[in-house]
Amino acid sequence: MDKLHLLLYSSKENLEYTFISSDEDMLQEIYIVLMSKCSFDFSNSSWVRIINDDRTLSEIKRLQDKYEKQLIAIRKLFGFVRKLEKGEAFYCLFADNCGIAERKTAIECVQGGYDDSLWNVVHNHIYEQQKKLDFLFEYHSFGFDGMTIYVGEKHHRVCRFCGETDQKKFSDRAHAIGDSLGNKKLFCYEECDACNHTLNKTEDNFLHLMDIRRAMYHISRKETTSTPSIYGSNFAILPNETGTAELYIMQEAIEPNVDINKPFVFQLEQHAVLSDEKIYKALAKMVIDLIPSTHLPHFENTVKWIKSDSFIIDSLPGIWFCNNIGKMHQQPYLDIFLNSKNRLSDSPYCTAILYIYDIAYVFVMPLVDVDKGMFKYNKQLETHWQRLFSCIDLPHRELQTFSEDRPCYPWAFWDIVPSNPHIHILPKSNSVFNRCRRQKSMQEEVCFPDFSYNGITITDPKCNFECFYEGIVTDNDLCDVTQHLTSPSLWLLPQERAIEFRFSLNANDTTDRIHFYSYDIYLKFKFAEFSKYIDLQYKDYGLDSVSIDWHLRDFIFNVAMASGDYYTEQLRKGTSFEKCKLSMLINERRIIEATEYFIPQNINSKSFVKFPDRLIHPIGIEEDVPRNNDATNPGL
Repeated sequence: MDKLHLLLYSSKENLEYTFISSDEDMLQEIYIVLMSKCSFDFSNSSWVRIINDDRTLSEIKRLQDKYEKQLIAIRKLFGFVRKLEKGEAFYCLFADNCGIAERKTAIECVQGGYDDSLWNVVHNHIYEQQKKLDFLFEYHSFGFDGMTIYVGEKHHRVCRFCGETDQKKFSDRAHAIGDSLGNKKLFCYEECDACNHTLNKTEDNFLHLMDIRRAMYHISRKETTSTPSIYGSNFAILPNETGTAELYIMQEAIEPNVDINKPFVFQLEQHAVLSDEKIYKALAKMVIDLIPSTHLPHFENTVKWIKSDSFIIDSLPGIWFCNNIGKMHQQPYLDIFLNSKNRLSDSPYCTAILYIYDIAYVFVMPLVDVDKGMFKYNKQLETHWQRLFSCIDLPHRELQTFSEDRPCYPWAFWDIVPSNPHIHILPKSNSVFNRCRRQKSMQEEVCFPDFSYNGITITDPKCNFECFYEGIVTDNDLCDVTQHLTSPSLWLLPQERAIEFRFSLNANDTTDRIHFYSYDIYLKFKFAEFSKYIDLQYKDYGLDSVSIDWHLRDFIFNVAMASGDYYTEQLRKGTSFEKCKLSMLINERRIIEATEYFIPQNINSKSFVKFPDRLIHPIGIEEDVPRNNDATNPGL
């Protein structure tokens, strides 16, 4: 024995230390004292639960007196014990012999606030759960004990998101979980500066979802010690002179029947605009930053999805929102469960749990190649969730949908105690609410007549299907086909009273490596009355304004997909992709809303100006049905 690697867990602090010495007898004696000579509840070669009493203090003090000249670090051991209360238990784990189950059990037992008289019942229950998880999954946990962790290769870095290898482009310290969320312990060596900065915009979606909690629980942003300032549409949270949160509520936003002199529940409506899907991406990015690098090849499509707004995913499984988890985690931590032991055929490859503040999020990593699309829907995950939650104590949970990509305002219910001196109910005219008023840009709407396809005909169709793979493809293989498609494009030809529709699609297998098939679609739509649903205004300098009925857009897309199926039916027949029809895309709103319009720059011009659909048909922020609502939370 030339080193002794210890983990010490107590209710006061956790300490990791490695004693290194050529004096094997000294290290052996330290090991024996901790394992058997101190007062203890149980002991084995992996860990020991020690009672801090006179005998324990005496033995550890004797070690310090005997060896501090040879091993000055022995003082840390005595200093750790001396901070504890008499009779308090702590765990000493011999890191080279113990695994995640022992470590998580020890942390839960000393920091869970359990009655010491029941320690063995609690210990055995938690250990049984943790060992089951460790048996079923490749189980990793980051940050649960407050130890600083750097994941990845330090000296030969390859960015996990873009493949960058220039070591000069890794100068920033990449937080695996945002610094603003309270993470001071978890870092990734393998995230380059460019990706670190670019992906901040996605991460901010989760940050803003946590805004209320960050303020209420005094989670300081970056290097500041002050509570962050949060402005909602009906409230504000601002730091006072000591940096503590003060909650201001608009009196007019409280229901008239609520007695504001008694405790009540209030819906805090946030100001930040975010997207459910980007919240999911932010959670998934945390996993990519922390997962062992040997597993990263399975997550290539996941990384593409995280990085790109144009990577359209047809379905995402729900995420479990768990509240009242019984503990407060100022330092967030992440558990990762990898189904790599081939023991479970009905579980996805990667599941993760983020514990943050007083809540937790349980989610599946999407787009993993080995899953082959078999776990995109909640129904497919019922057995997995039942198994997982039988081992994890998170009883207060709600399955929420995070597939929506449209922008929305988040909100949270909060317990309001009017007698609390940090809560203030004021009229909305008060200056504290000046930044709470949303500024909306209103676009004048053009009214078109009720849509009818009468007078619209199709000419000159050119629809092609080509099969590139002759091997056997099962229905399961087609559950998660990776599709690369061009945005549907509409070329407006007012002089011909026509619109050309163009669209192409290439489909690969779930790994995005094997080319399955491709479609190329061209249709020309002729109009008896071109201007009935299209309003193009030109002035001397050229195109001045554009208005197009969205019903026409949807009609053209749907007809084009159905026509594509009709004209390619014989080409698909006899291939493994006979069932892969374009009409399956008709309900894909996001593809339709990715439409691009090419419009003549001048009335007789052959030069075209490109407009994305969002400029012609802006997507409004969904205020009526805010998403990702939290359950009732404790007040200040």
